[in-house]
Amino acid sequence: MNDTQNKGNAQLLESVKALMELEGISGNQLSKFCGISGAALSQWLAGIYPANPVLLEKKIAAWMQRRREVDALPLQGVERFQTVVKTTVFSQVTASIRQCHLYGKIGVVTSPSGTGKSTAIRDYVERNPGSIAIDCHPTFPMRSVLQEIAKQGGIEARGNVHEVLMAICEKLRGTGKVIILDEAEHLKPAVLDVVRRIYDLAGVGIVYVGLPRFAATVRGLRGEYQYIWNRCRVKREVYRSRKDVVADLALLIGVMIEEPATIAGVIADFCGGDIRQAEDLFFTGYSVALKSGDVLGEKIIVAVARELELKRGGAQ
Repeated sequence: MNDTQNKGNAQLLESVKALMELEGISGNQLSKFCGISGAALSQWLAGIYPANPVLLEKKIAAWMQRRREVDALPLQGVERFQTVVKTTVFSQVTASIRQCHLYGKIGVVTSPSGTGKSTAIRDYVERNPGSIAIDCHPTFPMRSVLQEIAKQGGIEARGNVHEVLMAICEKLRGTGKVIILDEAEHLKPAVLDVVRRIYDLAGVGIVYVGLPRFAATVRGLRGEYQYIWNRCRVKREVYRSRKDVVADLALLIGVMIEEPATIAGVIADFCGGDIRQAEDLFFTGYSVALKSGDVLGEKIIVAVARELELKRGGAQ
């Protein structure tokens, strides 16, 4: 190994050690970050070159470069939307869950992706301890759904699906609880139906929350599952006008800037009602404005939107 390589290795080693000390990164954490063995990293940090040091240092250098690039991103050091505000979607989702909870009904609540349904659910559960909320996914089988309900309800779930179901119903009967299934469009009709059985046997409220296509899917069920939609007493499809979207965005950003309605209107042009996109666009623009000493305005938002490859009217 020549002197230039040795010098480069020494600089990398010192940089890594300094970063580990500054941020409290352990050798075990660093080895996972870089995808290398802990033993090899320990040797390298001690100045002992392990087998294939070139590959090891390449991985460490790549991780260091990613760190530098991440630190340079505009969003670094800027908070996300944390404050719970009563947006249109938040209020309607909350009201629907409350109705099902108080009256022990089955409900279906739908709204487009990124509009804040999950935020409303998390807030409801936080304010109503004992409520059960399940995040669904495409590979969620019936038994896993029941086990998750049992886990959150403090119920011992053993045996086959029927036995677990009966244990849940016996434990929840008369408790007045509510079970919320977020992203319910991922669940198969048979799973929706077995959760409906909990409503029948235990009298608890059930809320299926999902995308607009979920309501259409349930309405279109045939055969033995056709009655599921008819059993739903609360049916709310949340759609917002542009005026509603701008008002919601103004609420979210109003704690940080003056005259939020103007900026909210520009953001809505690019992001529609997608709060996730709006969050990225606003906070990136906000960070750029802070670093440049400018006031956040339409010019910065439009420039950032171009960088994020967002188009006017691109999100609905």
